[in-house]
Amino acid sequence: METYCFSPEFTKAIDDLDAARESIGAADLIFGVDAATGKESLFYGIATLKRVVRRDTGEQARVLRVPVNFSLQFDDLECLIAMVRDVKGACCYE
Repeated sequence: METYCFSPEFTKAIDDLDAARESIGAADLIFGVDAATGKESLFYGIATLKRVVRRDTGEQARVLRVPVNFSLQFDDLECLIAMVRDVKGACCYE
């Protein structure tokens, strides 16, 4: 059995797994926010983001920002990728 280690910020964000999955399902754009730097990385919604930017029509998109520790000592990144893929069917994080 594998043991996972999540950062406190990520653990708080996914404390209620059903609610986290619901939030992911409802989001048009999903960003992981580096807990250390505040830098945002896109995990889902690249087509939506490009469309919104290209058209500049004021189109609204539901945005979800999840605190993630990108350090190798935590499994936050792998977990968020897996959750996004499971709920949305794809993840664009590279």
